[in-house]
Amino acid sequence: MINSDWQQSQIPLSPQPQRAPSGSAKKAVKTPLATRGTRLVAFVIDRLFELSPFVIGFTVMHGSVESPETTMIRLRYWGVATLVIVLAQMMLLSIRGQTLGKMVMGVRIVNHDDEGNPGFLHAVLLRNVVPALIGAIPCDALEND
Repeated sequence: MINSDWQQSQIPLSPQPQRAPSGSAKKAVKTPLATRGTRLVAFVIDRLFELSPFVIGFTVMHGSVESPETTMIRLRYWGVATLVIVLAQMMLLSIRGQTLGKMVMGVRIVNHDDEGNPGFLHAVLLRNVVPALIGAIPCDALEND
């Protein structure tokens, strides 16, 4: 009995024939993944889109006299423009599985099983919001020197 349990936990060194998938298991589609370089370029393009309201705001307001009213106008412009870009990116991720940068690079986020659209929950909340919240948790491990 002990011998049979041991044999089941060993990893064979020779190639083994693949088992036929069971009827209840979903068939995973084999599409090549985007390279790290392609993902990096898509990420950089997305950040450039997100920074564009700041660049445009500085350009438009550059020659104006700095006053409290001008500062408030600039801040409102930046806030509204950034909100529009973030909402557009979230909608694109929810509907198409792509951001503007991913569209330019020709990649998209898909479900592993059927290459379908992951939807709002997976594409936006689980991939963007949850990691941002985890990253916002203060860590004082470095202060204990």
